[in-house]
Amino acid sequence: WDSLGDLLGNLGTSRLPGYQVPLLAKLNIVFTALFSQILLGKRYSQSQILSMGVVITGSIVTLIPQLLAAATSTTTSSSDEKATSSSSVSDLFYALIYVSSVAPTALAFVLKEQVFRESQHLNLDIFVVNSFGSIVGLCFTVLLLPIASVPGLGKVPLSQLPEYMLHGLQCFTGANG
Repeated sequence: WDSLGDLLGNLGTSRLPGYQVPLLAKLNIVFTALFSQILLGKRYSQSQILSMGVVITGSIVTLIPQLLAAATSTTTSSSDEKATSSSSVSDLFYALIYVSSVAPTALAFVLKEQVFRESQHLNLDIFVVNSFGSIVGLCFTVLLLPIASVPGLGKVPLSQLPEYMLHGLQCFTGANG
């Protein structure tokens, strides 16, 4: 789930204004609370629910410019206005992709919590569990990389993906390429 969240987050982040990403990322709190209530039976106080309402409201407020621009897209007449409104609809689309990236990440967190609760008798080590989770996440991330080549979502043509990955590895290792 983490890999899916990372993929969607990266696709959305690449097209969003810088101020919007950390504000929308706070929705992680809401999704984590929702999944923990459903899967773990966690109950929240009224003040905690009110606080999550504030987070949701703040996230919606950051989307108001895109919502207004998308709403006016149907009433535009000139080509410049149509291009601007198309861009606004696109911005809203990528904001929604980013918001959808928060749910899988929150679900992964709650599932890990569930594993630890149900396996207390096994005396699991958090480092070992996270290490295996990271290895599986790496495998899924590599499998999901071709999605970065889908027109409109990513910017790397499929034919250039191996070279792109090689340059990333060289950068990571500090090798000059």
